[in-house]
Amino acid sequence: MKANKQLLTLQDLFGKKFDETVMIRRIKEAASWIEKQPLSHLPYIEMGFDALDQELIQALDKHKTKIRESCSTVQLKCKESEVLQPNFLY
Repeated sequence: MKANKQLLTLQDLFGKKFDETVMIRRIKEAASWIEKQPLSHLPYIEMGFDALDQELIQALDKHKTKIRESCSTVQLKCKESEVLQPNFLY
């Protein structure tokens, strides 16, 4: 079986001094803790383009056309790097 190069090895996560059985036990404990959290029991919410409201998409498209017709240029001013506060996500 070909190893997935995107996943870290157990040694990368815990260091070379840990025993493999200890590493596996710790990962299982962490997974069990995550499954017990209230967030793990929330209902599934569909996300992505399939979940967007068609009326909202059409309204945005009309607004885009209006902006395109009324503005000759758009200048976007932003910092070299932007930070999104986590409280804006929910």
